[in-house]
Amino acid sequence: MTYPLVRDLAAEGFSVRLACGVLGFSTQAYYAWCKDPVPQRDLEDAYAINALIDAHADDPAFGYRFLADELERAGIDVGERRVWRLCSQQRLWSTTVRKGRRGKRPGPAVHDDHIRRDFTSDEPNRKWVTDITEHPTGEGKVYCCAIKDLFSNRIVGYAISGRMTADLAVGALRAAIARRQPDGVVIVHADRGSQFRARSFQAVLKAAGLKGSMGRVASAGDNAAMESFWALLQRNVLNSQAWRTREDLHYAIVHWIEHTYNRRRRQRGLGRLLGLLRQPSPTRWRVGALGSFVCMVDGQECELSSLHRALLVRLLDAGPGGLAVERLWEAVWGEGELSMPALHQALRRLRVQTGLAVAARDGHCAIRSPWEAIDYDVRRFEQALAPPIEREAVQRAITLYRGEFLPGAPLSAALWVEPRRAHLQERYLDALEQLARAVERDAPQLAIHYYQQVLQVDGCREQTAAQLMRLAARFGNRSLVNATFEHLKGALRSLGAAPEPATAALYQQLH
Repeated sequence: MTYPLVRDLAAEGFSVRLACGVLGFSTQAYYAWCKDPVPQRDLEDAYAINALIDAHADDPAFGYRFLADELERAGIDVGERRVWRLCSQQRLWSTTVRKGRRGKRPGPAVHDDHIRRDFTSDEPNRKWVTDITEHPTGEGKVYCCAIKDLFSNRIVGYAISGRMTADLAVGALRAAIARRQPDGVVIVHADRGSQFRARSFQAVLKAAGLKGSMGRVASAGDNAAMESFWALLQRNVLNSQAWRTREDLHYAIVHWIEHTYNRRRRQRGLGRLLGLLRQPSPTRWRVGALGSFVCMVDGQECELSSLHRALLVRLLDAGPGGLAVERLWEAVWGEGELSMPALHQALRRLRVQTGLAVAARDGHCAIRSPWEAIDYDVRRFEQALAPPIEREAVQRAITLYRGEFLPGAPLSAALWVEPRRAHLQERYLDALEQLARAVERDAPQLAIHYYQQVLQVDGCREQTAAQLMRLAARFGNRSLVNATFEHLKGALRSLGAAPEPATAALYQQLH
């Protein structure tokens, strides 16, 4: 209960109205609580619970009906249904009756079963299966969610945590998508666990263009491919010793998956072939520059200096045609005099570090390596936002966008401040607003999420802020209205400006 917190804040001089608005309830509710902090019914329930605990301790075989009779005999007038509710809350069950199922029943499937116990695949990235397992340690349980590709029986994504939440399944799915970059229809099969039915998991599926699939309740055979993997993990790792800390078990699971299962264990179902050998030819170079910079060469991260990062990104932005050496020098080194020996030395160093065939010929510098072997996330991002912009393309762009385009990203400002990058950011934000307007009627909460994403990147968009305030007011969320307007004022204040009178009037009207 947060009412005592408001009382404490008011004692320190804070406004009651402001505290209630931030915590999300009305001042009327707070003052009503002040008049009656403990409702009479809660007090009666507390007295009844004490009597029930005493009666159950005297005779543990009594069920809730006999306990209700004992309360009536003691002069406490409560109904049997209320006694049943209180006994359920306090877990006061008869010792002669088998206790019911404590967990919730699995919810309805959000997808049909598209696997139907056919755990074979003729192509990679066509059928994935996933599940969650747990194991105790001296510090508590460790939960692992893994995703297996049925083409090679290889684990393509996994996540490990101390809590079994939807974020665990989402983390494993995002790891698999980032590692494999699937195209076409990929079936992701799971059981009916709440983690796989969660909105966040379904949103990642939809954004990546994957097709969900779910088996039946209490039918392990519908996901037998993952159950067989868990059995191997249980025998080889989990049950091999008593684990003292979560970190020890985490390291053991990762080492067994990456070093043994994916790379050394021969699959009898594949004719004793290593799962690593039955893979599509991987992209050799992966460069990510949407926010944080990363360069992967043959699956290994390559550390580059800020100079070589800027040089690589400029050449990737230029495409196969490359850049004139004068323009490349000006973009990377500044306006100083062109030094061909320094340029060739930097290119040579970049070649050694990344293995890319980079050369300067006839006054032009370009990457000569095959471009189909280079995966550059900015290029995929531009393709997703190419007109005509469709809803599925915007969803793909959302999964690619992981940070800022302009200063604030962990790179030098000289690398990011460029009209092309600024234009790309505007296209992304416009597409995100367009998607929010399209889903505003059918999925208003999702539209609110998209509007908030736009304002997080560019807080000076008054039309976006106004639309978000209208949508929040429609659901009675005054705290979001206040937070949105304050965020807009702060963003404009940093530029020496203020909200338009129409926006301020709208805020006063909604507030």
